[in-house]
Amino acid sequence: MTTLNTVAKLYDRLTPHERLRLVMGAFAREDDGEAERLVRTCPRFTYKTLDFDYMQLYEAWVRKATEFALLWIEAVGRYQRVETAIWGMARIREQYINGLNRGWRMAGNEEDFIAPEEATAHFAHSDTPDPMDTERRARIGELKGMVAGLHRFCAMVKVDPSHFMAAWTPLVESIEELRPVLDDSAIPADEEVATQIEEVLRLNWPGLDAAREGSDEG
Repeated sequence: MTTLNTVAKLYDRLTPHERLRLVMGAFAREDDGEAERLVRTCPRFTYKTLDFDYMQLYEAWVRKATEFALLWIEAVGRYQRVETAIWGMARIREQYINGLNRGWRMAGNEEDFIAPEEATAHFAHSDTPDPMDTERRARIGELKGMVAGLHRFCAMVKVDPSHFMAAWTPLVESIEELRPVLDDSAIPADEEVATQIEEVLRLNWPGLDAAREGSDEG
């Protein structure tokens, strides 16, 4: 019959998984003494590793770059859906005008019912904003707000935004592809989005919370 003393002699030979199971069992039995002995007899090792503060920053960079990339992909998807809808509506209008003109000519008329260059004016309503254009501007403002928030955060932690994004090459390529849209000065950045992105990136970034607490106390 196995006694506690016999088991105790084997404590230093337990695998990590075996030790964990025994600790769980001790807690389940509310045997604090046994749990303490299992922890106390766990082998001790000395490790060498990279500077802890550097690793915290490195891991935070990769994590935050990933978070931004995922949010960016979602925002780009919303923008592209609007652009696709606008393109589809333009094709529908074009086909409508072409069909209208064909029917008009088949009726014996020599000229088009409406000239292609007049088509836009034909559908436009000066007193009613185009909802698709309004949505497009909102989606572009969202993208510009995200970039603005990223740049503000990078200024805060003193890193180059292009270097920050280097962890995700497709992200850099996506932003460059949308550069003509992002550089449209007629559409402002969404300030609410910019603030949200800045907060998302600074959350749990090493050193920023302590710096904020210090500034609040001052």
